[in-house]
Amino acid sequence: MPKDQFPEAYEPAPELSELFRQYHEACEPPEAGANFMPVLWEKIEARQTVFTVFGRSSKALVTCALAASLMMGIYVAMPGKHINPFYTVSYVEALAVDQALQTAEYSEPVHADSLVDAQDAEFELL
Repeated sequence: MPKDQFPEAYEPAPELSELFRQYHEACEPPEAGANFMPVLWEKIEARQTVFTVFGRSSKALVTCALAASLMMGIYVAMPGKHINPFYTVSYVEALAVDQALQTAEYSEPVHADSLVDAQDAEFELL
C-alpha cells in the first residue's frame, strides 16, 4: 500500500495517542529491580486464594469419586456369593429347566386333618 494513496493510514491518530498517554499516566510504572518477579507472583497468588480453595475441594471430590468407582469396579469384578444364577445359566440350560417345570405333574400335599373334616361333612349330609 503506497503512502501517497492513503496518508492517514501512516499518521498516528490523535485520539489513540491521547488514550495511550492517559493510560500511561493512570498506571504506575513497574519497578525494575531484583525483587520484581517475586513481588509480582505474590500479588498474583494473593488474588487467587479463593480459586485455590475451590480447586482443592474439587480435586478432593474427584479423588473420592475415583476411589469409589475403583472400589465398585473391584466388587463387581470379584466372583463370589453376589452372583445371581440367573445371569450365569446359558439359554439352553434355562430352556431345559423351563421345559422340565412345564412337564412336571401337578400335585398338592394332602393333610390328614382335611380328610377327617371332609368325612365328617359327608356323614352330616347323609
